[in-house]
Amino acid sequence: QHLALVISEKDNGIYDAMNKGIEKATGKYIGFINADDFYNEGALCHAIEIMKANEYDIIYGNMFMVDVETLEVKGVRRPKHWKLNIDMNLSHPATFVKSSVHKINLFDLNYKIAADYDLMLKLKKNKCTFHYIDKNISSMRNGGVSVRNIKLANKEAKIIRIKRNGILFSLVASMYLAMRRIIKA
Repeated sequence: QHLALVISEKDNGIYDAMNKGIEKATGKYIGFINADDFYNEGALCHAIEIMKANEYDIIYGNMFMVDVETLEVKGVRRPKHWKLNIDMNLSHPATFVKSSVHKINLFDLNYKIAADYDLMLKLKKNKCTFHYIDKNISSMRNGGVSVRNIKLANKEAKIIRIKRNGILFSLVASMYLAMRRIIKA
């Protein structure tokens, strides 16, 4: 409801700034919203009810994709954490991580675009509990950093899949993703 702390200082990119926020956070859960994103009406209240009633490590929901020019909803991302081995489908503006988990699992600054994917896959591999809310938590205008730098995003995702799942699984996932792109085209 009220901002308790605002810090404006030089950082080494978005994930460094987010790590600084994690280290300063005092709440039970941490969520990030970017400059072009916003929480949908009533979504935070619903998420907070679930946070109060349960002890999940990660709570996540759907996210509207909004056209940057017309502000028209172009689609809804309905993520499933069990698909993380293949690709990042959770959206951090629609994800809340328990502070006690986040404080010992910061974003890896070696990744410029896909550190959120690395973190979510790491938390999944570490058996953190995920809970899906079938609600539209946030909205994101299309054209963000990962979309504008798709080659780097894909390269980092491939490196993360190899690191977290091994080379064989990463090859299978890469073939699956390539086939999915061909079928969509």
